Amino acid sequence: MIMVRGGAMPENRKIRICMWGTKGPFFDNHIRLLESIESITILSIGSWHRTKSYDIIAFNNAESPIEKIFEILKRPFRVILLFSKLDKWCDVHIVHYMNLWYLLSLFVVPLKKPVIYIPYGTDWRYGNKNRGRINYIRKLIFKYVVHKKIDLVVLEFHFNLRRFAEILELRDIEKLSLYTIFPVRNSFYKPTDYPIKKSSSCFLIFSPRALRPFYNHDILIDIISMSKFRNSIVLLFINSFGHNNKYVENIASKAKNLNIKVSIINRFLSADEMARLFSISEFNVNIPVDDQFGMSIMEGALLCSIPILNKHVKSYRELMGQKNAIFIDPYSIEEASKLIDSILANRKLHKKMCRINRKIFRNRKESNVVENLTEVIFKVIER
Repeated sequence: MIMVRGGAMPENRKIRICMWGTKGPFFDNHIRLLESIESITILSIGSWHRTKSYDIIAFNNAESPIEKIFEILKRPFRVILLFSKLDKWCDVHIVHYMNLWYLLSLFVVPLKKPVIYIPYGTDWRYGNKNRGRINYIRKLIFKYVVHKKIDLVVLEFHFNLRRFAEILELRDIEKLSLYTIFPVRNSFYKPTDYPIKKSSSCFLIFSPRALRPFYNHDILIDIISMSKFRNSIVLLFINSFGHNNKYVENIASKAKNLNIKVSIINRFLSADEMARLFSISEFNVNIPVDDQFGMSIMEGALLCSIPILNKHVKSYRELMGQKNAIFIDPYSIEEASKLIDSILANRKLHKKMCRINRKIFRNRKESNVVENLTEVIFKVIER
């Protein structure tokens, strides 16, 4: 028998898990991987639209402004009720992203089952100075919830673990664990499936992050405009939702004015499609204002798309170094351009970086992550 909080669990019963999150690739991947384990049953909470039988809709979409107001007013009560009800059913809660509704529910509901929290980075860093008092109150609630209501916090990188403990003044080290839990999808481990060769006369530079100002795509255009290879470079961007917002229009207009070739794919791409684009691109650019660690960095690195990273984002240095990535200051346009040119001109160095990256990220296969997730779950429910 497995001992769980409140007593022993029969051997023939599956472990019941409530997955609290927000629809996205990390959340969906963990649901899919845990669902593949025979000894586990999952309920997924957080979807806008029910896609499978194990999904529970916690947030309804609304069209009109009045409906949106009513929907927002109902959310805290709906989520609190769900937490109370499902705590009686499950053996463990896994909170994937600590949005306001989950935070309030954990704050007020006296849960009897253990809680695992998997921080993303954006949900526990409070840097918006324009919302000072609101941020301060939310941070106090967050700190209380982490200290009193959460049994285990699982992080991927030492930098984030140290920062998390520092911001939340957490001295209980046993509450923090380091695990590789975000998998690189299987499509990125099969380079032989993508036989298209990189062109010797044209360089594709892929910037796979969302087309929003936060990711500095406009600065990348400035950097490429100063490259001596500018006439041979094509910049590739993804507008995942296909919206023609002002920033997307500005990107297209700026590239045209500077005579830089840009291609914008106006839809969401599958893992196989992303893998094919990485396999023919020279560089994978991630130069946002801040970041925890973009999964696309590792995906591209496995397929020899060398990462170009913002040197001011400290978490990038957890797995990347000067031997397997290019660190630039995106705000020093001319210096960044020269650095990229030097790698484009040095094919041997490019191949060497590729070999190093494939060695570093080979442990992120989905099978490895399944083992880690299982270990984390049993670690908590057997306490």
